[in-house]
Amino acid sequence: MGIVDKWLVEVCLSSDAGRLVRHFYVVDAVSTGEEARSVVRETVENACACKGGENGAELSWCWGQVRRFIIDAMGCVALSQPLPVWHHSLTLPAGTGRQGGLSR
Repeated sequence: MGIVDKWLVEVCLSSDAGRLVRHFYVVDAVSTGEEARSVVRETVENACACKGGENGAELSWCWGQVRRFIIDAMGCVALSQPLPVWHHSLTLPAGTGRQGGLSR
């Protein structure tokens, strides 16, 4: 069984209207789940800041699953068990750009 430096990171986005949307990001060339989260965090913060500013809605997000891609002895690709979830969430009020607070 081989492990590759590729991760699947789930992020749950919701608006102040209560709609929940799950996004999945594949992160390449990082060695830990925390590094994968860091790459995705920047992407999500930028997306929330843009969308929140456009329509005036407040967007928030939280972490979902983080899994590592694994290649078995037969060459089949699978996902590891989910890593422990850190309950970070970020709320970006409309028009405030990247400001907001992380909470645990």
